[in-house]
Amino acid sequence: MVLVTWDAINKGTGVTLSNGNLTAVIPNHSNTVRASVGRVSGKWYWEINFSSFATAMVGIVNSSASLASINYSTQNVRYYYDPIGGQKYPEATSYGSTYTISDTIGIALDLDIGTLEFYKNGVSQGISHTNIKTMGEVFPAVTSGSSGSGNTTIVNFGATKFNYNLPKGFKSYDENQNTLLNKILLSSGNGVASIQSKMSESNLVPILTSDTSIGEAKASSVLNASYLAYKAFDGNTVDANCWLIAG
Repeated sequence: MVLVTWDAINKGTGVTLSNGNLTAVIPNHSNTVRASVGRVSGKWYWEINFSSFATAMVGIVNSSASLASINYSTQNVRYYYDPIGGQKYPEATSYGSTYTISDTIGIALDLDIGTLEFYKNGVSQGISHTNIKTMGEVFPAVTSGSSGSGNTTIVNFGATKFNYNLPKGFKSYDENQNTLLNKILLSSGNGVASIQSKMSESNLVPILTSDTSIGEAKASSVLNASYLAYKAFDGNTVDANCWLIAG
């Protein structure tokens, strides 16, 4: 099971990580932290909070962006910058409201049409960029806008509840990485078993060899010890080896 975190390998040399690689200390503008997973398609959302803040650039980078030197003037990044009035980069033009340590910054990345939109405390600041498709694979990222100060950033890619609602049609950034963390209900109606998953659009359930081989398989009832709950996920379709309910 792979969760999206800040990348412990691909980051600025001065960046330090903690909290399961979800918290990053970014000392200055020569250090950038990026996510451990990139995206080339889909509509994704994540949130950024700060436990210390002097200056921050929040957004995305591509695989060509330098993580150990200043990158905010290049075409390899798209950022929402503060504290000098809310700007977007690399254009260095006015964009949204100012933000600080007490604010939650939400990022909505639409790679299907190539747009980027930022939210401050649940309020959209508008589309910042419409040219994301030119960047290739992109990664959530944070850096600093100063040579002498930075921030301590805490990211939520979706492993815990967001502070604000996801924009309509968007998924949490780690959804497809994180599906097995969600409860899966196996139900039987009219003799037909079905799987209901909160998040997954595809079958990501692993092959089980016992009720506790991976996580824990549970059923409201079983016919007897020969028909335990895990047999619904053991990949065997022979009737004599399938999960059967009591009654």
